[in-house]
Amino acid sequence: MDVGALLFWGFVTLASLSIVWAHHLSRREAERTIRMALERGLLLNADAIRELRFGSNQMTPVYLAIGGIILLSIGVALTVFAFIIAPEEPGALLPLLGIAAFIAIPACTIAAIGFWLMRSRQKALSVPSD
Repeated sequence: MDVGALLFWGFVTLASLSIVWAHHLSRREAERTIRMALERGLLLNADAIRELRFGSNQMTPVYLAIGGIILLSIGVALTVFAFIIAPEEPGALLPLLGIAAFIAIPACTIAAIGFWLMRSRQKALSVPSD
């Protein structure tokens, strides 16, 4: 097996395992918080427990915007990489630009949706209710 392929799949494996492990740790911490609150005698309603266990939907637009910006920067980096490597490997320019576009176009959409949701949520919060 090629060393490059081995390194790539090793990185994919480590990235996947780190995501799973981070999710496990966050759930364990939420359970610990609920347990400590119950031991101290605090009464928690179902909404508070649900928010502690599964998180709040308030940060979703921010996460979408940040994820879109990160993906867009990866697309830009691939574009720069394509032009840097083009003098050495002329046949690699178009495939790398295609991959960069394949990443950057959905990234722009994801970021735009995140910013739009943040803006609409801010407008909904700023409208005075009569």
